[in-house]
Amino acid sequence: MLICGLSYFDEYPKTNLSESIYLEFKLKAMKKMDTIDYKCYQSLGTGSLVQNIETGASSGKRILFDFYFRLFRELIPSIFFSLIFIATINKNMMIYILLGYLVVFATTNILLKYLYRVKARILNNEEVFNKILIHSFMELVVFRIHKKFPKELSHATNAAEQIIESKTKMTLIHEAFFTVFAFFMTLMKVMILFISWKNDVLSVGALVALLTLIDKAYTPIAIFNVLFVQHKLDQSAFSRFSEFLDMPDDLMLRVGKDLESVEGNLSFKNVCFSYEQKHLFSDLSFDIPAGSSVALVGESGSGKSTIVKQVVGLLKPDSGTIYIDENDMSELNLNQLYNHLSYTSQESPIFDGTLRENMIFDVEVSDDKILEALDNVGLTAFYESLPNGLSTEVGEKGTMLSGGERQRIALARLYFKDAKIVGCSSNSVDRPKMNQICRRNRWRIFHRFFLFTDK
Repeated sequence: MLICGLSYFDEYPKTNLSESIYLEFKLKAMKKMDTIDYKCYQSLGTGSLVQNIETGASSGKRILFDFYFRLFRELIPSIFFSLIFIATINKNMMIYILLGYLVVFATTNILLKYLYRVKARILNNEEVFNKILIHSFMELVVFRIHKKFPKELSHATNAAEQIIESKTKMTLIHEAFFTVFAFFMTLMKVMILFISWKNDVLSVGALVALLTLIDKAYTPIAIFNVLFVQHKLDQSAFSRFSEFLDMPDDLMLRVGKDLESVEGNLSFKNVCFSYEQKHLFSDLSFDIPAGSSVALVGESGSGKSTIVKQVVGLLKPDSGTIYIDENDMSELNLNQLYNHLSYTSQESPIFDGTLRENMIFDVEVSDDKILEALDNVGLTAFYESLPNGLSTEVGEKGTMLSGGERQRIALARLYFKDAKIVGCSSNSVDRPKMNQICRRNRWRIFHRFFLFTDK
């Protein structure tokens, strides 16, 4: 009864610790996204990243909890005390026990060399599979209209088959190891019985105790070897997760000079920028006084959106200087600067949540103010048609909305931030409506990619 009670109370800290480790690694990934350099972020694929985080968190949990925690809590004490009792019965038997350990470890190293290759194939195919899966979920319209589903489904099926085949191989190899280990244990016991009978060195009671202790000494070794193999494979998977965590951070998010106030003057001085060996512009210089109206015209891919991203600190110039009110932007604390900046991308970033949550985030704003903002961007009729008003769910990436509605909701957010400079691009809002929004808010247009400055 006491043992059952102790087992019950032992389960809580085990489960608590195991799940805490697993979720802590996922939280580390989320914290990394808060600080990662934007240029590095652009190189990450969503599907591969999601799989990397999931595999990394699971591997990290197994390394810390399933291997090290179990090793020091269970396996080492069991082996240690069994060997002490075996030595008490017959010290000479220790030689055979240690030789047996060497055979087991040699077998493990042979297995590892093969299993590393199998594990690498599993990880690669899991990343491919999840990349295709997530793309098919997020880009349904593109996949359906361009008939990409059959081809992508074929690729995903091929990856799934290779994952199944590789995981089956790993399971069979583990089972083969246990079969060989069981045969080895039987052989070991027969040898001990033969030596004891021939030399007449042990009583029947001592012999039974010795055989029992050998099981106690070798069973943890068998478990350890399986855990050790998994541990080495988990290290291989966790190293990919570590590479993500070790990606460069944007240091200016945490350090730099604080600006208590911003007038809104903006200057580019001899700014150069290249992306993936593609030269976008060099020695770019211009001044935008607060309250000015400036138009930027250029072909697609000429760097208009790049300029906006540089203004909000997402991308850094290769050379040259960007000034905000005569302050070198490379010396400013971006987190503090974002109190005076706002940014709306061309993709109209709408997340899975209610209309209210998408407009005000975590700011306390009355419903009347929200409705006023919706009216200012021309969404009153849209709001009146919603079944649950501001509590209506808009779907992942705004799937329940039209392109124009997504863009206008993103613009409506600007009403709830006291920003002096706003970076924005809009292809879904007509020019007269855009002019109306700007006049009401004293911002100035920057063509189809907009830079607003406010006195």
